[in-house]
Amino acid sequence: MGKNHFYEKRGPYPLNEIAKAISFDIDLLEKNNVVIHGFESLDNATDNDITFLNSHKYKDFSLKTKAAACITTPNLTQFLPKKCIKLSVKNVLFAVTKTSKMFYP
Repeated sequence: MGKNHFYEKRGPYPLNEIAKAISFDIDLLEKNNVVIHGFESLDNATDNDITFLNSHKYKDFSLKTKAAACITTPNLTQFLPKKCIKLSVKNVLFAVTKTSKMFYP
């Protein structure tokens, strides 16, 4: 497939920088070395990507995601693999907007 001329992808970003941008309040000292290379869907994410989960309707995809981190709500963290770093926020879509703007300004 050809190059997409509509946007220029930026990054990678350390996970703690993304967490700060979405006002995620937790001590990520042990995980601050994780570098996130892209923002992908649950089913396309790799261990270098961040994704999001905002509805239990997508739990079949979320349980199988390979994403390094996922933006979600506290109620939906149970539908993510243990190895996936869970960024629980009040408003998932607002956090997704902020994160996607980092990668695709």
